[in-house]
Amino acid sequence: MSSSLENATGTEAVSELGIMGAIEATGKRLSGRHHTNGEWTTAILSDLHRYADGLGLRVWTTPNAVDSTTNKWLYDFVISEGPTPQDIARVLVAVECAWDCPFCKIKCDFLKLVQSRSTLRVMIFQSNDVEKTTNGLIEIVEVSKMSVPGDQYLFVRWNGQDGFTFTSHTKS
Repeated sequence: MSSSLENATGTEAVSELGIMGAIEATGKRLSGRHHTNGEWTTAILSDLHRYADGLGLRVWTTPNAVDSTTNKWLYDFVISEGPTPQDIARVLVAVECAWDCPFCKIKCDFLKLVQSRSTLRVMIFQSNDVEKTTNGLIEIVEVSKMSVPGDQYLFVRWNGQDGFTFTSHTKS
């Protein structure tokens, strides 16, 4: 199920489908060949950057193929809006990536998103058991006092065989 996250200026909305499409494009482009975790991250963040640029929104992330001068801010990737790059009025999307890590390390990155006041929080991770990892992260959301009812999460899962799969969750 997709949700739209309208930005304050009323321009085209950021959507889960748009985020998923950008990440799926990366997966198709890179699948079948060996890439390091860093190469996967850079490719995904570049495609997300292109997506946000197409919507006219601001991006904070590590330098990538789209912009070699950009800077990271709090999370691996942020889509924001505001009157200037330094004056952030609202964070629309916050993204964290964790590749080939045990659950405890994925959890450490994920906890950054749980406390985020972003409209959409996206956790990209690799796991041999994506269902178990996803369920563990959802359990964290549901018991956390830092996350409030209505907070939206998108789990982007890579198991190394089936490409990316996606699970959307809204805190109850």
